[in-house]
Amino acid sequence: MTAQTNIQLYAQLIDANWSAAELALVRAAYDQATQLFAGCFRASGRPFVCHLVGTASLLAAWRQPPAVVAAGLLHSAYLYGDFADGARRTKSAHRTRLTAAVGAPTESLVFDFCQARREDGFTRWLAEPHNVSSADHPSAILLLADLADDCAGGEPCYAPHKQYEAGLPWEPAARAQAVELAQVVLGSVAANELQARFAALDTLKIPAALQSSRSGFQRMAKPSKWRRITQRLGNLLPLIQPESGV
Repeated sequence: MTAQTNIQLYAQLIDANWSAAELALVRAAYDQATQLFAGCFRASGRPFVCHLVGTASLLAAWRQPPAVVAAGLLHSAYLYGDFADGARRTKSAHRTRLTAAVGAPTESLVFDFCQARREDGFTRWLAEPHNVSSADHPSAILLLADLADDCAGGEPCYAPHKQYEAGLPWEPAARAQAVELAQVVLGSVAANELQARFAALDTLKIPAALQSSRSGFQRMAKPSKWRRITQRLGNLLPLIQPESGV
């Protein structure tokens, strides 16, 4: 079972004898993830940060370099991350922020991954796994880790209305393509892991009471500035009310 919390991920990396500098990189990436995805949930109700941790944990298990593992924690930063400026497109300030936090190698991996998602790179790579360029391998690896964690604990069975891309994780032909892609860019360990996660979905029966009606990513609304002020005032009022009879 791969990690789903930061503490579990740190323990995994410590057991793998990661250096202090490598651990610090992952910690920095996790801190950024908690800020960018505060109050975010997947269609199943699983906190989005857990998915990011799970993706990074798989990458570590697949013996990817620290920069790639850190990128796993931020792989959706330029797709769904909230940089608190209201921007819907990636801005240079966003890239500057992540570069300062996690370094240029990790930031570039995150940017390339998000570009690949926007340009439907996954569908293209699934169709021709042997033609994936070496330059695209890191993005393809991130995509496969993302997909593998999508299936963590049978999550798709808890969110039957979620729309997945390229027929995954349900269609047999798409599954076979994904496993072949994993074999090409990662090897048999990752390919077998992905195959096992797909197979587990076919035998899992989830009670309807636990299935979500949501179809995608959800961000909980933040309270407005005025609402926060009134809430704080409300908390203070009992402290300044005069005692009865005074």
